[in-house]
Amino acid sequence: MAISQAVVFGLVALVGLSSFLTVMGVYQKSQAEYNYALKVYRENVVDAAQTSIHILSVTVTSSTLLLKVSNNGSTSLYEYGYFALVVDYYANVSGSAVLIVSLYKYSSSPTAYEWTSLTGELYPSSVGEFKVVLPYPPYAGREARIALATNYGPGAFWSGTL
Repeated sequence: MAISQAVVFGLVALVGLSSFLTVMGVYQKSQAEYNYALKVYRENVVDAAQTSIHILSVTVTSSTLLLKVSNNGSTSLYEYGYFALVVDYYANVSGSAVLIVSLYKYSSSPTAYEWTSLTGELYPSSVGEFKVVLPYPPYAGREARIALATNYGPGAFWSGTL
């Protein structure tokens, strides 16, 4: 009887030890994954903090705006579907100046109320060109404002006449 109790105790101890080692292995692996994710998150926060964009110029042709945008940061900008672009301008609707404030969404082939990047990815220390399709041509000589916000945090604002 004493031998069988010793065998059972040994088996229980072996199962307990192997269970403990398995749990510790899983814990160490998940902790390593957590540490890696935290490191990547911190790098992304630093990259976002070091990224800044500017609208350098705005050119108008009929119902199309061409924006020259510079990326003065350390992160490439390319997820344009997550950008927000708001245009506030006076439209020429049948010869009258009508104020239009609208959010424009990204499209690879834009129509009214949409925009696209003509240069593709906007790399650090580079200048890109965005095409914005307006619903109506702007009323000449009136003020306009453009706000561009990225999914990385920084944004740009332009104010002038079209």
